[in-house]
Amino acid sequence: LPNYRVLPQGTREHYAPITYIEPDSELNQSALGFDVATIAAAQRALERSRDSAQVSLSERLTLRQDALDKTAAQTGFVLYQPVYRKLQANLASVAQRREALSGWVSMSYRMPNLVASVGSDALSALHFKIYDGPAATAEQLFFDSASALQLPQPTPQQDAPRFQATERIEFGGHIWTLALYPAATFVPASTYHLPHLMAVAGTLLSLLLGSLTWQLMRSLRRRAAASESQQAQRMAQAQEALRTQTTAWASNRPAAA
Repeated sequence: LPNYRVLPQGTREHYAPITYIEPDSELNQSALGFDVATIAAAQRALERSRDSAQVSLSERLTLRQDALDKTAAQTGFVLYQPVYRKLQANLASVAQRREALSGWVSMSYRMPNLVASVGSDALSALHFKIYDGPAATAEQLFFDSASALQLPQPTPQQDAPRFQATERIEFGGHIWTLALYPAATFVPASTYHLPHLMAVAGTLLSLLLGSLTWQLMRSLRRRAAASESQQAQRMAQAQEALRTQTTAWASNRPAAA
């Protein structure tokens, strides 16, 4: 790559610079060479992915592109899938995985864009919040549909705990917490039952996970198509690992109430 250099400069034990990115926009190209391992939230996800040989979801962070373009800054996250130089049979131990690591395939997201990709009109009838981690606290708030989707703000009565459904999703070694309420424009809270909220919460989480999985697999396929046959084989291996993990998550998840 012309004029490629690793940023930030300096000597570190490990590097994880961006070497390939799509789409080929000017803003995306400005992220080439950035060492994502210098971001603590990304580094933890990279290491977890490398050592477990599984897809890893980062904590919330600011994407490099958004850090450069302050006018479009949004909180996001990244999914990482490790790619190894050896077949899975040779990766029984953490030490073997670290020695065989070739790199990562990643997919970055802005939370508002991810929610929009679900594409359900039903979202406008709900008020939901997504928290980064197991605690539904103001400090961990990741996404609020009332403000992000420009919906009428709910009243304190509509946000009362007895009308709140809370569910957690654990994927990629990380937890999100979803709190769901009737929207201010929806039916009166007294006629909206908690079991229905729980069912909707489970459906919304499944849709978000499905969108994550599909987009990451699409990224894996595109990266494989742009690589040598050996690299394509490793990408196919990563895709199969992702399918296995997603299937296991779906089969172990309890049915919505």
